[in-house]
Amino acid sequence: MEVILAVLEVIFEVLAVILAVLDATLVFNKLIDEVLALILAVLEVILEVLEVILEVLDATFVFNKLIDEMLEVILAVLEVIFDVLEVILAVLDATFIFNKLIEDVLEVILAVLDATFVFNKLIEVVLEVILFVADVILVS
Repeated sequence: MEVILAVLEVIFEVLAVILAVLDATLVFNKLIDEVLALILAVLEVILEVLEVILEVLDATFVFNKLIDEMLEVILAVLEVIFDVLEVILAVLDATFIFNKLIEDVLEVILAVLDATFVFNKLIEVVLEVILFVADVILVS
């Protein structure tokens, strides 16, 4: 009977060890559950942060699209300004040529007036010669 009692004690001790291992496993599983719950909470926060980042990127894309459209408008305005400046330059060139033409015409008019003055002087001298000759003829 002592052998049976000793075997039962060993079986009881083995069962106590198994129970202790099961208790430790239960505690470890609870710890793993808590760690997994914490990891899940962290992942949810990371997911929310990623959603915010995505919204910021979407807003940045829209903002960049708006800037791109504004730059296209600015470029179109600058092209119009450039065209207007080219027209102004052409008008200034034409004005310069027209002024040069007027200057040449005025020089011709001045030359004609100078020639007329010389011609009038010549006529005056001829008339004085004629008067002198007439006086000489009348006196003789």
